Amino acid sequence: MASSSSDDLRNIVAEINAQILHYQSLIDNLLAKREGAQLQLDSIVYPVLTLPSEITCEIFHQCLPTWVHRNSSEPWEAPVLLSHVCRAWREIALSTPALW
Repeated sequence: MASSSSDDLRNIVAEINAQILHYQSLIDNLLAKREGAQLQLDSIVYPVLTLPSEITCEIFHQCLPTWVHRNSSEPWEAPVLLSHVCRAWREIALSTPALW
């Protein structure tokens, strides 16, 4: 009887190991798909980021409120907001003294 019980347990362990291998294979496949999708996402070039920095800088200037309408407690609001959109805009905004 002990032999039958141990054989049954060995079979159960073997089945579980087979299931683990199957699910690990599925996980590996999903991880590879996710990595491919992430690489595609990372390679997307947004059209606005293809503008020359001089054009982007001019657009930033147009976003500034006129001095008449500037609230004295929030004089830096527009440049700060623009600098928080993405890394490229931050670099442009911070390298444009006229915004500040």
